[in-house]
This record gives sequence, structure tokens and C-alpha cells, in this order.
Amino acid sequence: SYTGDSIKRGELMLRRFPQLRERGFTLVELMITVVIVAILLALAGPGFRELLEGNRLQSSASNVYTSMMLARSEALKRNRPVIMCKRNAAGDACETSSTGEWQGGWLVYTNLDTNASIDPNEILAVREALSSGDTLWAVTDPNNASGGTKLLDLEYGPSGGASTEAFFILCIADGDTTTSRVVSVEVTGRPKMTKESKYCDF
Repeated sequence: SYTGDSIKRGELMLRRFPQLRERGFTLVELMITVVIVAILLALAGPGFRELLEGNRLQSSASNVYTSMMLARSEALKRNRPVIMCKRNAAGDACETSSTGEWQGGWLVYTNLDTNASIDPNEILAVREALSSGDTLWAVTDPNNASGGTKLLDLEYGPSGGASTEAFFILCIADGDTTTSRVVSVEVTGRPKMTKESKYCDF
């Protein structure tokens, strides 16, 4: 029959080419494979972790930068002050704590009615908290982040200028003091983003 002939041809092929027979791993081969994989993971692990941390910091720095650009452009467009401030937990008002740490998030708003509160229609953007325990400091002197002036907000005027020179310093959660991202702005109002190997040792 056709099926019987096919089986015979298969058996003949395996007798002619025994290397085609299915063969499993021996215990020694399996152990060698496990050791090689472990070595490769050990070598790649630190570099891969640093890559992830660098990408995370870069993403957070980009969020700060785009918020500054939004505040500046809206101040120019509206011809009125626009403020970027450290937000409260609810995300509907500015935080009043003067610790200078902004990792809990921030918001951008314009005070249309010039009263002391922020109305929902005045909020232009809300940024959520940073992930993984990273920190974000807003200060006027990056070389004295822990002891210098801490910022609760940054105001852009109708001309697009900033209320003060400011440095937003991003540090990773694992305590590495040599890796940071800094978003800085001069009183002219245009921000810039840099990669630094300092500023996180406080």
C-alpha cells in the first residue's frame, strides 16, 4: 500500500543516514548549556540594567522638558503668565511643601481669574509621579541641591522668559551618584536637557 511503502522508504532513509535519528541532550550537554547561559546573563545583566535606567531617566527628563516648552509657548500665545508647579497628590493644585522634590508629579496651569485657587479649566497639563523610586529635584543651584534654594514652581511670563534660573535634576533609584539627567532653564526661558555624571551625591 501507499502508506506501507512510505514507512519502508522512511526506515531505509534512517538506515542510510543514522544522523537523522532524533537524539536528546545528555546530562553533561545540558549542564554545559546551563553554565554558558548563566555566564552570558551575568555579563549582559549590568549593561542591560544600565540601559534600562538610562532610558527611564531620559524619558522623565523629556517629560520635564516638554512641560517647560508647553508653559513657555502658552505664555507667549495667551500673553499671560503660565506656571509649572509641583503638584499635590490629587493633581488639582500646587504642593506647598518646600523640600524641592518633584518626583510626585507636576502640573502646568494659567491663573485666568487671578485668584488663589486653580480651577479645572485653568490646568493645561498634569504629569504623574516618577516610577521606580527615582527622584527629581528643582533647585536654583545644582552644585548645592540639598542646601540651596528649592523651587515650588517655575513661572513663564508673557514674553516667554522664566521667573528664575532653574535646574531640574533627575537621579535613579539605586543610589548611583554618577548618572543623572538635568533639564535647565535660564531666565530667557528656553530649556535644555543634558546628561551629567554629577549632582546626585546629596
